[in-house]
Parts: sequence; C-alpha cells; structure tokens
Amino acid sequence: MAAPASTDPLVTIAQACATGAQTLHDLQRACGCGERRLRDHLRELERLAPDRLSHQTCDRRLHYRWTGPLPLRTDPWIDEHTLAALVLARGLLHNAGDTTDSFAGPLDGAIDRLLTDCDLAQQIVHISPDTVQERRFAACPECPQTLTVLLDALLHQRHLRFDYTNLRGNRGPVHTAPLRLVLIAGEWHLIAWTGDVPPGSDHLRQYRLARITHARTSAEAPVGRPDHLSASIVDDKLAEAFGATGDRDPRARQRVVLAISPQAWPHLRDRTWGGNQHWDHTPADLPPGWHRLAFVTSGLPEARFRILGFGATVIAEQPPELVTWLREQARQILEQTKPANAATRQSAAIQVPAGGEA
Repeated sequence: MAAPASTDPLVTIAQACATGAQTLHDLQRACGCGERRLRDHLRELERLAPDRLSHQTCDRRLHYRWTGPLPLRTDPWIDEHTLAALVLARGLLHNAGDTTDSFAGPLDGAIDRLLTDCDLAQQIVHISPDTVQERRFAACPECPQTLTVLLDALLHQRHLRFDYTNLRGNRGPVHTAPLRLVLIAGEWHLIAWTGDVPPGSDHLRQYRLARITHARTSAEAPVGRPDHLSASIVDDKLAEAFGATGDRDPRARQRVVLAISPQAWPHLRDRTWGGNQHWDHTPADLPPGWHRLAFVTSGLPEARFRILGFGATVIAEQPPELVTWLREQARQILEQTKPANAATRQSAAIQVPAGGEA
C-alpha cells in the first residue's frame, strides 16, 4: 500500500532526497516554497537527522541525499523503524482472545490512539491485530488492568499492594517494592522485594500476574525495605532459575548435567539455561554428535518437566534426584500405555547411552 502524500515539508525533502541527489532548485519545486524557507527546512532536517541528510558540491551546486529510514512525520520524529516498533508493541499487547480489529485494552489502545493522534492511522490501516501477535499457547492470561498498574508502579517508582493466590490455592495480601517485569513462556512475572516473609526466607519474590488481583499502587514502602535495591539481584535470580521461576535460596541451587542428542541439539543450542553454563561439544563417553550441557539452577522443578518433554533425546546425568525422578516418570508412562503385545512393548523401550538415565 502506497503511503499518502505528506504535508510535512521535512518529510517531503527526505522523500525526494532518498530517490537520488537533489539540488536546491529540485527541492524548491518539490516543497513549493522559496529558497529562504527551504534553507530553514534543510537546517532543521540536518539538526534532527545529521547522520541521514548529507550534501556535496557538484558542478558548483549543492546536491542533497538521504540515507536510512524515511521519516513519516517529524514532530514528533517518527520514521519507518519507529512505526514498525509501535505496530509490533500494539500487536503484542493486544488481547489474544479478541478476534476483532479493535484495540480496546488499556495498553494496546494507548498505542493505537498515539498512532491516530500522529496522523499515522492511514499508514497502517491494512495491518490488523492478527498480523503481529504473540502466540501464548497454554499461557494463563493476566488482567490487562493489572499489567497497567504494575507498569505505572515501575515507571514512577511506587510500591504495590495486591492479593495473590499461590499454587496451593491460598490467597492473601502482599505488599511489595516492584523491581522488574519479565515475560516468561508467554506469561508476565513480577520480580519484587517483599517484606512480610517467613524468618530466614528470601525477600526477593516472583509473582505471576495471572494470579494477582486488586493491584493498586502505594506510597508506603514495605516494612524493612532497604534504601537501595540493585538491579543485579534480579539478574542473579534470573540467571540461575530454570525458566526463571525459581528462587535465590542457596539450598535450592542445583547443578544439572545433561547429555544432548543430535535430535535435541537444534532446540537447546544458543540458549541460556542457568548460571555457570558450560557446553562440552565432543564428550568422549557419548556417541558421535552428542553434546553435554552443565548449568546451575534454582528452578529444578521447572527443569524436570522441560527435560521430560524431550523424551529420550535428552538424558539427565546429574543431580541424582533428577535422574531418579525422570526414571520413575518413564516407568509410569510405559505402564500406563499398556502395550498390546511384546513387540509393541519392545519398541516403546527407551534406549540410552551407557551411564545415563532417561
């Protein structure tokens, strides 16, 4: 779809210069203005985009060229990359369950209004919500208003009060100092410092937004909140939590060692699974093409199910409790499938290299 003609003279100049070298006379005709006004426009455009508008003298005349993304408007400055980022953010924040072309949520609606206010609606009229979206398969969606309240608290350094329902179904009030929002496997999580915790427990907690209700900001800090909370404590938590849903309790830290088959290798390479991660790409005790991965995690419960999902293509070697748990799961799965005959039972058996367990 062709972009509509711009009434912004700076955009008109950039568009003309992007097609090839333009003289002052060429640009006067394109903008329909006098030389003095044109020079004012050129100075302003050079100020706004000094790395994109360039000029050189040829045949005693200045020739102007434009490189890089074209501006769609200059007040505020929005170019093609900025527009793409806004459309992407609008699509990712759009309610995945809403099949209409409307952006009615508090966040996707805000971006949609911004695009309209910037006279860019016609630039993207052909882009529907399902053109750019996040696939949140099996994710538990959060309330859009909850996400908005948490963003407000983070941006303005406010504290939070909300009700939280844990995995055991118990609900209670929480008073926190929010530190970071993290999107994990299609679900938003809040990392926060919480004052009211059992003695000896870590104050740095993780809350799933889908389990938060009645969120509201608070000027009152949680009891005992330190004067300074470094971003590094959140980085440490995320680095050693498999799936980033564990905690920083030193007793929960486990070193996991896995044997990775050629079939599983494309799915695991180039990813970070935990702290102190190490790959051995040529282990002498494994078949050719196998790899060995070792890392430290405080999220062993999450690691168990992720590893189980790879079946016999990933073999747990350490820690012993992980090996035992996976072996028991494999045994129960084989029993529950109840093969009809011995041949089927033999084909269902899991084959693993020596020294490993499924």
